[in-house]
Amino acid sequence: MAASLVSPILVGRRTESAALSDALARVLAGERVTIVVGGEAGVGKSRLVGELVEAAQTSDARVLDGGCIELEGGGIPLAPVIDMFRALAADVS
Repeated sequence: MAASLVSPILVGRRTESAALSDALARVLAGERVTIVVGGEAGVGKSRLVGELVEAAQTSDARVLDGGCIELEGGGIPLAPVIDMFRALAADVS
């Protein structure tokens, strides 16, 4: 089996992780929170969000996430929102 190239430790994102942890705590306390994560390709957005999703799921919070898809220099409008609603529709009756 090949070794993973992904570090099990999130490096260099202490400020961002703290902000996301604070947002999750506020959600669990009943507040409505929206989080948007942006940045250049390869800076660790997916990993950072993955850590938040894992923490939220451990706390029994519902997580809706969506990703952007780029095709020949353009994106699909509202693709992240469509991803979120598809996941929600599959999860609830």
